[in-house]
Amino acid sequence: MITPSEVLKATFLVWSRNATALVVLSFLTYTPSLIHTWLATEDPIATFGTEEGLLMFTAIATLLGAVATFFNQAIATWAGLQTLNAQPTSTSDVLRRGFASMGKVFTTALLAGLCVGLGLVAFVIPGIIIAMMFSAAVPVRLAEGTGAVAALKRSAQLTQGSRGAIFAALFALNIASIVVQKVLEPTSVDGIRVSMMATVVFAAMWGSLTSCLNVVVYHLLRTRKEGLDAASLAKVFD
Repeated sequence: MITPSEVLKATFLVWSRNATALVVLSFLTYTPSLIHTWLATEDPIATFGTEEGLLMFTAIATLLGAVATFFNQAIATWAGLQTLNAQPTSTSDVLRRGFASMGKVFTTALLAGLCVGLGLVAFVIPGIIIAMMFSAAVPVRLAEGTGAVAALKRSAQLTQGSRGAIFAALFALNIASIVVQKVLEPTSVDGIRVSMMATVVFAAMWGSLTSCLNVVVYHLLRTRKEGLDAASLAKVFD
């Protein structure tokens, strides 16, 4: 069994060990979204000339934003796995591994997302349970080299008995996220553009934090259930 407090503590420590690389790479990969936010805030039609131009730019920015999301998930997962295994990490290595594993992250996250979506449509609670079941799927896929379906099954097996703790940890992160986004809300018309850009940057950073949490869950569960080298985890907190 794992507890929400140890998951959150380890998550913030792992993220802080890789904060510079994750923040810089998140900012760079979300640049298209930042540009779109900056240009489209005040008078988008005047900026892009026509409504069709605005729609085209929005579609491109949305697509690139989706790619950035999967890329950030990949680099945060690799950085977390390296850290928890007491292996040295570098920005270039994380970048290389992130690019190489984007396809695996996409297929695994897409399949998990479809299952969660079906659960939410059927009834909210099954969707939440499925999300907790598959929370370790991406780390499983990258660490163990399985296929997407096998990663989901493996995640479901690992998280059994600990889904309540995983939910509590993610719930706490989401509450913190809501509080920060409330703080970032503009207090005047002039602050809308700055507020929206700050929100995009925060969303990128929060995404990498969530990915680190999933890696921590995977590592803790393997340590507790399968005797994975606990010494490597302890080194992180020395």
